[in-house]
Amino acid sequence: MTTVRVLRKDKDISRIEIHGHSGYAAEGEDIVCAAITSAVRYAEVILNEVLHLDVKFTANHDKAFLSFSRTSLSAYGSDATVGDAVFEGFARYMKELSAEYPDYIKVMEVQQDA
Repeated sequence: MTTVRVLRKDKDISRIEIHGHSGYAAEGEDIVCAAITSAVRYAEVILNEVLHLDVKFTANHDKAFLSFSRTSLSAYGSDATVGDAVFEGFARYMKELSAEYPDYIKVMEVQQDA
């Protein structure tokens, strides 16, 4: 199962962590893992290449771990609002995938201390 942890400080997402393989199908045929990976890559392109927000993306394929975290979107003016929307959109998309494939992906929201 893939676990997606959405970490929040107050109402804003500070980090998203993705752990594990979904187990939906064999490697290379797993549509759940493909959907997650595609969404991560899309978020990375929008946040870093289009908006130039310098969001930190980390991947460790051996440990089946992906994450991305905000450095300080508040420093980027109006693009910060768009950056926030990308984080929120990603989290909502993961929740929709979880609703469609509940045996293969779980989304957890974690509130961090401010």
